[in-house]
Amino acid sequence: MRVRVFIATTEGPVAVQRITAEDPDVPSVACRDGTTEVLAISRDYTRFVDRGTGLVAALTGHGAYRLDLDRPVDGGRSWQLPVLLAHLLEAAAETSLGALDTLEWLRFSVSGIDVHPVAVHLARAAWVLAAQPAILAAVEAGFASSITVPIYLGDALQLRFRTGDMFAEH
Repeated sequence: MRVRVFIATTEGPVAVQRITAEDPDVPSVACRDGTTEVLAISRDYTRFVDRGTGLVAALTGHGAYRLDLDRPVDGGRSWQLPVLLAHLLEAAAETSLGALDTLEWLRFSVSGIDVHPVAVHLARAAWVLAAQPAILAAVEAGFASSITVPIYLGDALQLRFRTGDMFAEH
């Protein structure tokens, strides 16, 4: 990879060392530090990448990769956003997109909405940290240093209720 992407974990940051496209007939795998040690998230990573079930294949057109991390990620889903951004940054580098085009591609390819303010805050921070190389490249190329992070708070929920409920308004 040409940029460093980190996954925030409770045990500290985990670096994405490399992403290697594999033959489509080979299942995707997540390994530790370039070894044959398969990580606990490997099964989830395979589903995250594969054609049909995976977001990565839908966005990059390829559905089989080897992901190498410098330390284990034992579980959860917090690894998905940084790993997706790493895949997209790698795909953008392979297509020779300019700095602004890479940033725009990330903005339109990776977005989200949540109703929990803390979840939104953490997702925005993860997005910015993972996209930082593209942001810095755009700034160095002379583009505006302001960006809207495409992670939104869904704070306008429409609540439905039956008029017979104990707290219903009449």
